[in-house]
Amino acid sequence: MPDPAASPPPPPKEWLVVVPDHADALPRRLEVRQQHLANAVQRKQEGVFRMGGAILERHPPDDDDDGDGLIAFAGSALVVRADSRDGLMEILRADIYATAGVWDLAKAQIYPANPLGDRMVMVL
Repeated sequence: MPDPAASPPPPPKEWLVVVPDHADALPRRLEVRQQHLANAVQRKQEGVFRMGGAILERHPPDDDDDGDGLIAFAGSALVVRADSRDGLMEILRADIYATAGVWDLAKAQIYPANPLGDRMVMVL
């Protein structure tokens, strides 16, 4: 029987991650992108990925809304929930962008974060 006086485990911490792509990663990124996006949707549903998306060298031309390869990808930015920095790195290393050699995890910038999410209030 669980101890009623035991405290529940603390909630996972949130981390802001900015991870650049390797310089020659574009063909690999495009090759595994659909798998990465499917995994990202699953991780979002699990509450692990709070938000994320590509970071770019520059915005694509206005007439390239379908992303047909003219997008100048530079890496990814994510807000991830994990119990620890080590746990966060396990999550990142398991992503296909890491296993396929797209992300340069050695150059990742990782910050403890406290995003407001749904609690954000707009002040005018």
